[in-house]
Amino acid sequence: MGAHHFRRLGMSVIEATIRLKQRLAGGGAVGGAPAALATSELFYNHVDHSVWVGRGDNGSGVATSIEPLVRAAEPTVFRLVDYLHPADLALAYAGVTATQDQTRVTQAVQTFHDAAMAYFTGAPGRRVQTVYPAAALALNGEMFSEAFATALWNLGPGYNDSLWIFDWNGVRWCAKSWIARSSVRSSGLYAARGIAYAVPQCMFRWEQNALRTLGPIMHGRVFFEGEGNPATDPIGMKIRAANTFLIDAPFIRDLRNYGLIMEASQNGTVVAPDVVNCGYQPTEFGGAGFLPSDVTFTNVGNVVTASQPVFESGHAGLGFFLGNAGPRSTQLYTAHYSAIASVDGPSQITLATTPFRNVTDTTGSFEAVAASTTAGSTTVILSRSVSTSLVGRYAYLAGCGQTEIADDNVGALFAVVTAHSGNQITLAHAPRLTRSNIPITFGVPLAMVRAAENYSVGARNNDITIVNARLAHNTTPSDGISPVAIIQHTSEVSFLGGSKFHGASSRRKNNFGSGFANILMDGATLVRGLEISMTHGGFSSRFGNIIQTGGFIESHLGGAQVIFPESNVTATFYDDTIANPRAARTKSGFVRTDGRVPGAVAVRLGPNAAPGRIVAANSIDIALRGVGDGAEDDDTPPDLLTGALSQKGDFSTDLDDVLVRGDLFAGAYGSTLAQAAAAATAGWVPRNNAVYVIEGLPYRGSTGATDFPSTPGLVWRGYKTNAITLAAPAITLGSGQRISWQTSGDVEQAYLLANATQIDAVVGGANALRVTSGGVQVTGLMTGTAVTQSTVDTTANRLLRVGASPLQLSASPALRVTVGGTANARTLTSGAGLTSIPVGLQLRFRAPAVNTGAATINLDGLGAQPCVTVTGAALPAGYIRTDRDTVALWDGTNWVLGREIETGSNANGAYTRFANGLQICRQTISAGSGIAVGYGTLADPYATVAFNWTFPAAFAAAPEFTGSAGFDGATLNNRMFSLTHRATSTTSATGINAVRLSSSSVDVSVTARVTAVGNWY
Repeated sequence: MGAHHFRRLGMSVIEATIRLKQRLAGGGAVGGAPAALATSELFYNHVDHSVWVGRGDNGSGVATSIEPLVRAAEPTVFRLVDYLHPADLALAYAGVTATQDQTRVTQAVQTFHDAAMAYFTGAPGRRVQTVYPAAALALNGEMFSEAFATALWNLGPGYNDSLWIFDWNGVRWCAKSWIARSSVRSSGLYAARGIAYAVPQCMFRWEQNALRTLGPIMHGRVFFEGEGNPATDPIGMKIRAANTFLIDAPFIRDLRNYGLIMEASQNGTVVAPDVVNCGYQPTEFGGAGFLPSDVTFTNVGNVVTASQPVFESGHAGLGFFLGNAGPRSTQLYTAHYSAIASVDGPSQITLATTPFRNVTDTTGSFEAVAASTTAGSTTVILSRSVSTSLVGRYAYLAGCGQTEIADDNVGALFAVVTAHSGNQITLAHAPRLTRSNIPITFGVPLAMVRAAENYSVGARNNDITIVNARLAHNTTPSDGISPVAIIQHTSEVSFLGGSKFHGASSRRKNNFGSGFANILMDGATLVRGLEISMTHGGFSSRFGNIIQTGGFIESHLGGAQVIFPESNVTATFYDDTIANPRAARTKSGFVRTDGRVPGAVAVRLGPNAAPGRIVAANSIDIALRGVGDGAEDDDTPPDLLTGALSQKGDFSTDLDDVLVRGDLFAGAYGSTLAQAAAAATAGWVPRNNAVYVIEGLPYRGSTGATDFPSTPGLVWRGYKTNAITLAAPAITLGSGQRISWQTSGDVEQAYLLANATQIDAVVGGANALRVTSGGVQVTGLMTGTAVTQSTVDTTANRLLRVGASPLQLSASPALRVTVGGTANARTLTSGAGLTSIPVGLQLRFRAPAVNTGAATINLDGLGAQPCVTVTGAALPAGYIRTDRDTVALWDGTNWVLGREIETGSNANGAYTRFANGLQICRQTISAGSGIAVGYGTLADPYATVAFNWTFPAAFAAAPEFTGSAGFDGATLNNRMFSLTHRATSTTSATGINAVRLSSSSVDVSVTARVTAVGNWY
C-alpha cells in the first residue's frame, strides 16, 4: 500500500530504507521462496515479485521456516467503506435503508468503482479486488457509471490475464426509490450499437465487448433486492461476454423484472443462485393485468362467484382457472380450467365446463397474455390490453424469429419494448414470422439469451455450469408470477446439485396463470439437468410447462416433477419446433410424485411441430446417459423400460405396470386420432413395436399395417367390436345387476352377474366362470387353441395339459438345463430332445467358468447361437458369472442373457454393476488436514494435499466423478469444503483436493466421499 493510502486513512508515515536479500530475474531464475534465510531476514524475488521472511531460529541464527509476506500477483484492494459517508455506513451496518441517502450512496458506489476501473485499465495484467461491507446499502441507480461501462466495453484481448475479484461479504444492495426502470444510455454497448431508445437498467451490469477476454470472480454471498414495483424495478444482474467467470451465491429477489440475465458468456460457473420472487407476466384479466390479491372465488357447479366485483363483459370467452376445484392429483386438488361461457354480473360468471368439485373462498386466475406478430413489423398485438406501461422492458417472444437473422432454426426474439398502448407494443426489432397467440413474457428469474441488438454477434452462452440453483415463485406476490427460466442461444449448460425450478402454486394466491411455463427453450443445445426438481407451473391451455421453439434443441432433462400436473389442461412439454430442424431431440427422465389427471397431457404439439421429438422414459439408464452419446439417434430405441405408462409422460391412460420393448413415442401422447392422421399425411411413419397413447388409448406401430387407412402402420393394442358402440360412461352395474343375452323369444341364454365381491358368467343356466378378488374359478374342461394340443406341443402362451412336457412352460419360469462346453461356447442339454427352439423359451444354468468375451449357446445340438446382453451388445468378459445363475431368453435370433445386480468391495471401495452396463463406485477417504496447502486467500485457498483414488472396479471409459468433502461436527465456517479433481481414467481419479470455501484457518481432518458413475462395458 502506497504512502498516500496511509495518509488518506489519517496515519503518519515514517520513511526508511530496508535492505532485502534478492533474486534477480533471468538466467534460469525461478519464482518462489529461497532455499534458506537467516532469522528475520527478508527476501525479494524479482521473478514473481514475492517477498519472504525467515521465521524461527535453529540455534545458529538460521530460520526454521520461510513464510511469504507478499504473495505473487496479489490483487490491489479497494474498499467501499473508504468511499461511503459515515452516516450512511452506520445505517448500512445496522441494516437500515429507510433513512439512508440513496442518492449519496449511489454516487459513492459509482465513484468507488470508477477508481478501481481507472487502476484496472492502467495496464494489462492488473488484478483488482473490490471489497464490500456486510451491510445493507440503498441504491436509486446502477452500481456502475457510464464511464465505467465505457471503460469495460473498451477492454481488448490484451486484458486476458487481468482479474477482477468482487469480495461481496454478504452485502445487500437494496433498490430504494429507483429513478427509472429504463433510460437512454450513452456508453459501452449502446454507444457502439447506436441505440437511441431507452433500455432496461440493471442493479449490476457487466457488459464486455471482446469475447473470451476476462470474467469477474464473485466471492461471498451478495443480495440484490427490489421494491416489488413493476413501474420502476430494474433487472437484478446482467452479465455479457464474460469468460471463465464465477458467481458465488447471488441472492436476487423481489424484482418485477428479470432477476439474472446471461448473454454471450462462456466457461462460467454460477454457484447456488437463489433467484426468488422475480419476474413480470400480465394475464388476460385486463387493466394492470392482475386480479386483486384479496379476491376469492366460490362455485356451485359451473357458476363461480367472486368476493368482489371483478368481472366484465370482455371476459366472456376467455379462459379461467379455479383453484383447488379440479381432480385430485395424489396429494392435492388441481385447478380447473374452463372457458367463460357467460359473464352474469360483476361478481359472477358461468363456466363452459363444470369443475370436478365445489370449493369455497379459493384462488383464481386468467391465462397469461399471448402475442401475435406480423413478419417484418415491429408492432406486436397482445391477446388482452395491459394498462401498466411495458416500455423499457425486454420482451421474450417464442416462435417468431428475428428479421435480421435469416435462419428458421432461430425461433425466439428477445427485444426491448419501445412503445406501448393498450394491447399493442412496439419492439426495437421486428419478428421474422407471422404467428398467432405465441408465448410472450416480460421478466423471469433466469434468462440465458441473446438480445436482439446483438444479432450480428454470433457468440452464444456456452459451457456454463449452474450448481444448486433455486429459481422460485413460492412466495411471490400475485402480481409478480412468471415463467421461471429462459434458455435461448445457449449451448452446453448444466444444472447440477438438485437445482429447483419452482413455479407458482394455484393453492396460495391469485394470478397463478402468469406461470404458464417453467422453462422456455430456443436454440438451446446440450442442455443437461439430470437431478432437477420441477415444481408447480404449466397453467396454460395453449402451451406446456417446458416450451421449445425454433429448430435447434438438444436437451436432456430428468429429476422429479413435484405437485404436478397442476390443472386439467397441464402439458409437460409444448413442442413447436420447425418442420425441418437442425436438431430437435429432447429426452425427459422425470419421475412424477403425483398421479395422472384426466385432460392433462405429456406433450402438446404446436402448429409447426411433428411427433417424435420428445422421448419420455422413467429409467435410470436414460437419466444417466448424456446428450450426444448416440442414444438419441432416430434409429436407436431406448433400453427396456418398466413401470406405468402414466409415469412416462401420459396423464390420461389407465394402463399400469406395462412392459414395453421399443420407443415410447411421447409426441403422440394425449393427441387425437385426427392429429395423428394429419401427422401421417405430413410424413410421420409409426415405428415398429412403438407404443402410442392417443386419446388415452393404446396403439402400436406395426410396419405395413393398414388397420387404420388414415394412419398406416398403426394397429390397435386393445379389443373392439362392431356389434355395439358405448359412450362414456359405458355401463355401470350395481350389486346384483346383470348384462343379459336373450333370444328373440325373450329367453335368457346367458348373462353377466355382478355383486360387491364377484362377477359370474352364466351360460345355459350353468355358472361357467366366476371372478373374485381371490382368483378365477372355471367350471368344466378348457378346450381349443388355449391349451396344448399334444404332449410335445411347444406353442407359446398355451395352457399346459396334464401329462404334457414341462418344457411347454416356455416363457416362465426358466427351465434348468445341464451345462457343458467351454467358457465362450456353452452347450446346454434340456433332456427333451428339442427339434426347434420356441421363441420366448427361457433357460437357467450355473456356469462353471466366466466367459472371457463373446459367447454362444448350443441347445440340444441345434447349433451355436450368439449371446447378447440385455442391451443387445455382444457379451463382455465376465458377464456370465459362476456365483449366480444365468437366465437366457431366446428371442428368435439371439440368446438374451440376463444378469443379476453385482455388488462387491475391496480396499479401494464398493462397486455395483448392472446388466445394462451401468457401474457405480463409491469410497470414503480420509483427506487429512484441511489447511495442508494454500494461504486462505481467494487466489490461493486452503486445501488438503492432493490424493488419488483407484476405483474398486475398472470402467470401460472414463466415468463421471463427483463427491463431497467436510468435517462432521465443525461449525459451518470450518466445514465448508468443495471437492475438485484433475483427471479421470478407466481405473482412477487423480489430483483430488478438498478446497476450503472460507478463509478460516482452523485445522480439521477432512473426510472425502467420492463417487464414480459410468459403464463397465
